[in-house]
Amino acid sequence: MMALKSLWMVKNQKATIYDRSKLKFGNVIKGPAIVMEMDSTTVILSKHRGKVDKFGNILITPQG
Repeated sequence: MMALKSLWMVKNQKATIYDRSKLKFGNVIKGPAIVMEMDSTTVILSKHRGKVDKFGNILITPQG
């Protein structure tokens, strides 16, 4: 985790900011979150989670 910031998605929420280069296989990212890297940014909405697969992809799924 890099920081905790307020942002506006659907309503004002606090989101955790992650450095993509520090994420490893099996890491789970609970939304709301922002994953930052040099050339892109990934937003994970509230009630969603991202899981890093063995190839380094972030698989985002809704959580009931």
